[in-house]
Amino acid sequence: MIDNQQRSAPPNSLMAELKRLQKLAKANPKNADVFLALGMIYFRVNAEVQAIKALKKAHSLAPKVEKYLGALCEGLFIRTKDYREAALYFKKWSVIRPDLAILHINRAKCYIKL
Repeated sequence: MIDNQQRSAPPNSLMAELKRLQKLAKANPKNADVFLALGMIYFRVNAEVQAIKALKKAHSLAPKVEKYLGALCEGLFIRTKDYREAALYFKKWSVIRPDLAILHINRAKCYIKL
């Protein structure tokens, strides 16, 4: 069983990776992959606001690349439960991939939850 102290403090290796990625993002402000990785690490340390900000940055750098849009949609829909904003990004993604039914389903789920 994990006690509350262990649950609230991320491992040192995770914090070291977070610091490394923060430095990398400052040095490479136009590298969408860095911001994607940074967003994923922020989620792992339960920093949802920073995670979404990093994922939005990744998406803005490469708006038609599905992996960035997918990570952002997943973060908004599953992690933060910001269904209004998730619906907007699912709509953007469905323009790129109108054949992908799950995008339309998840967008509909967002509207149901509003």
